Amino acid sequence: MNQIFEIERKISVLADTMTGLNDKALTETRDFTADEDKVYKAYESEMTTLKGLLKKAKDSEELAKMKVTGNMNSVTETGSDLVSALKSYLKTGLIHKDFEGPNGGFALKTNPLLNTTASGIIQTNIHPTSLLVTEGLDFGRKLGMNVQTGVVGTQELPNIGQLDASVTAEGVAGGASNPVISVTAVDASNFSSSLQFSKQFLMNASPDTINKIIGDMLAANERKLMAKAFTLAGANTDGSVASTAAGLTYKDITKEKKNTFINLGATAFVTTSDVRAYLENLNAGGANIKFAWTDNDTLAGQPAYVADSAPANKLLWGDWSNMFVGVWGTPELIYDNLKFKEFGKVEITAITFANAAIQNPRGIKYMDVSAN
Repeated sequence: MNQIFEIERKISVLADTMTGLNDKALTETRDFTADEDKVYKAYESEMTTLKGLLKKAKDSEELAKMKVTGNMNSVTETGSDLVSALKSYLKTGLIHKDFEGPNGGFALKTNPLLNTTASGIIQTNIHPTSLLVTEGLDFGRKLGMNVQTGVVGTQELPNIGQLDASVTAEGVAGGASNPVISVTAVDASNFSSSLQFSKQFLMNASPDTINKIIGDMLAANERKLMAKAFTLAGANTDGSVASTAAGLTYKDITKEKKNTFINLGATAFVTTSDVRAYLENLNAGGANIKFAWTDNDTLAGQPAYVADSAPANKLLWGDWSNMFVGVWGTPELIYDNLKFKEFGKVEITAITFANAAIQNPRGIKYMDVSAN
């Protein structure tokens, strides 16, 4: 099993190296040099050898299974082996055979789980929560946000101001009368979630439980990232309409579309469940429209969405392609077996390096409805 895992790791590293050579030549729109061609052919030969070894190793493993009897469900990996397997999985996408779940994904084979407590050792059943269906990156894509993954380095988002009455004449040096060009620079921030487990749990968790828990933690990080994006939209853009004690009107909602100073694409409203409940009872006063928020989730003729991560008492609207959401590299998993050692536990932290920024604030507006 360890032999198969090591060969697969070597194949993955070699594939990355070969891809790098290819990409370099493609980027420079040229064929391989003589030296590059020689190196690449050597890599091809090595890849063929590794694939042959991998097949033999897997065949050998299958034959060994035919003569093994007894319980095959126990795992004897130590904590350090678990960490190595998890880190390798996150980096290469390859799963060590001892940690492969029945439905794919990273998992631990299981016997009944034991948990250390102050009064002794008891059997405990732990079920992960269901956060995978969340307001994460998929929700951002649904809104039309500029969601990018695998980002590298600082991202520069140019923002070109709109034309006005002052246009520089032909042949005259540009100045303040030209549309102002600015750049928003975005670097990665740390979005993380941590959980503590007994070592017994990590070594004896049910199949796919570990994979599900890590997925939930990464999904929680995405929720935090989207909350930052919506907070930016509700603080760094134009609040064109403010609510009053007299009460919000349907006309006020339509005013939010006024003076955006941008050619808009697909637009949508986003708010919280509290504001939605208020709008569902706000009389629209228009023909064939009884309430502002309709049964088919539209508001003032636009798609409307509820997000728990949206800022309180705000109604956001605009072209969400102006919102950049980036994820740098791949998530990381940190295993700490010392922080909670006095409790007989270890801590796992899932880290997502990401950030959000508005490329053109004119494209998104918000309405303050706190007085209502």
